[in-house]
Amino acid sequence: MESREKTIIIVDDDDDIRELVEITLEDSQYRLYTAEDGAAGLKAIQAHRPDLVILDWVMPELTGLEVVRKLRENSITAGIAVVLLTSQDNRDHQEEIQTLGIFSYLQKPFSPLELIQTVQKALAG
Repeated sequence: MESREKTIIIVDDDDDIRELVEITLEDSQYRLYTAEDGAAGLKAIQAHRPDLVILDWVMPELTGLEVVRKLRENSITAGIAVVLLTSQDNRDHQEEIQTLGIFSYLQKPFSPLELIQTVQKALAG
């Protein structure tokens, strides 16, 4: 059985976080693309049809949740797994996270091992 390389898009307005995620995942046989904001992320998602989007929650213009809402409205992108990265306290948003079908979220700062494990679980499902 042929195994297709998984595609991941990393969307974060913080250059350091984007680079950290990319470095953490670069040796894991994933095809990686990055975007610096929500609008660029949506364009990258349309262009590359990823298996997973790793998405910052708080970004200017389009927030991570707004990006996820747009993904869920489109039948082509509705099923893409999403992992949110956040420095926010998410207790007040648990219902929305669940309603939008977000696979998981990682609280910043997160460990590289935690990121790898979360990505593996998201792609396995």
